[in-house]
Amino acid sequence: MRCSEHGLAAGPGGACVVCLRDGRARSERRARWLAAAFFAVVVLGSGALIAARAPRTSASLAAPQRVATLAAAQPAEPAPLMPSPSHEAPPESSPASAPSVDERRENEPNSLDSGAGAQAPALAVSALATAAPAPSVRGPSKREVMAALRSTPVTMFSTSWCPHCQRARQFFLVYGLTVVDHDIDADAQAAAELKRRSGGKAVPLIDVDGRELKGFDERATMQAVVASVERRLGVTGVKLSVASVPN
Repeated sequence: MRCSEHGLAAGPGGACVVCLRDGRARSERRARWLAAAFFAVVVLGSGALIAARAPRTSASLAAPQRVATLAAAQPAEPAPLMPSPSHEAPPESSPASAPSVDERRENEPNSLDSGAGAQAPALAVSALATAAPAPSVRGPSKREVMAALRSTPVTMFSTSWCPHCQRARQFFLVYGLTVVDHDIDADAQAAAELKRRSGGKAVPLIDVDGRELKGFDERATMQAVVASVERRLGVTGVKLSVASVPN
């Protein structure tokens, strides 16, 4: 079966490939025209609606101005010039007859002569005093930290030939700490005390303000020293370094 218009093979509906392509093109053109027409109708309708609402909006905006102009044109009633002899508040009046700020200041009695006015400065001073910030707590000075550092009690059980003992002595010397050094080879009582505390003869045994350290570890020893300084000063966050310790 062939198409009668183009002479090509046709499908079940009698249309060939060219007929189907032309039909799709016509459908697409028709859809575009319908969309454009709908958009134009929407735009025209929106413009007409906005144009119709514009006069109403202008009239509503202008109405308060006319009302305000009429209210301002009405003469205000004169305010009473004589103050109340008992210093009581005058009766409330309508907004149109309320006296101005300058008239109220002229009619009010002098604040220095009236008891109610004399209380205003005292209240202001009290409010300022209450709002003043409290003084901050002062931290310890560097001199106080150094004094607490040098007063930290340190006791060490050591020997003259132990390299760890020598490193510990150098550490305490750098930080200016006074150490009571017991040589267990030269002092039998020190050797007995070391055995009582540690159960042997391993050196060094360091006592920093009641905290015993077996062997020398610079970090652990520094933590013990800092904890002693903080406990003596009643603070936290103390940091010590060789640069912070004067020679």
